[in-house]
Amino acid sequence: MNELIERLENDNGILKKESREFLDVAFQNIKNSFEKSTVFRTAIELRFSVLSDLKHPTPDAKYWQLVREMQVHSSELAKLFYDAELQKIKIARLERDLAETNDDLEAKELDIKIKQAELIYSQMKRVAEGRIAELKNQHLFMEELKPKMLFGIEDPVRHQAFSYALAWTNEVCMVNNNAAPADKRNIVGRYITAMNYLHNNGLYEEYSKHITRYQKNKLRKMGLYNDNKI
Repeated sequence: MNELIERLENDNGILKKESREFLDVAFQNIKNSFEKSTVFRTAIELRFSVLSDLKHPTPDAKYWQLVREMQVHSSELAKLFYDAELQKIKIARLERDLAETNDDLEAKELDIKIKQAELIYSQMKRVAEGRIAELKNQHLFMEELKPKMLFGIEDPVRHQAFSYALAWTNEVCMVNNNAAPADKRNIVGRYITAMNYLHNNGLYEEYSKHITRYQKNKLRKMGLYNDNKI
């Protein structure tokens, strides 16, 4: 981050006068943006957007979404480790070439390339720490969810019918008279398919415990919920 700030302080005449003056005025805010901003999502953003109750209505659904998120971030972090190692080698080679050259112009060029490579390396470090912060939040939420799960952490397939049924219940209850007929058929069709699965696999009673009174009333009006089926 220091390398980036230092670069912004000196544009070597690339900018117009008014652009340079603006950058100088805005510099403190720019510096703060690098110091205080997160690379990826905050814990609140992860909890409220990625783990939305609408799309992932059960602890199981949230847990297995976090599994996917964690796999992506850990894989990208491993790749970044290799990229950072290669970048350090690149810097070392440039420094070696700078030490060996007797040409002033080549020396200036190599010095710029070294600073540029160091900036890229510093950004890699920032991204790596950002991924660690994301992984920490994912780990924290996964541990928080485990005691609340109905279907365990061994097989994601076990929870999916139940979780999808609740997610599609949310969607059905949002349908209104303005919905396009094709969209309504699609949403209701998925809901009916899920309900048939729950009935046939002994999960309907548990499902009924997890939907709200409002949802039950809405489904009754639509002819999609019958207490006597439990």
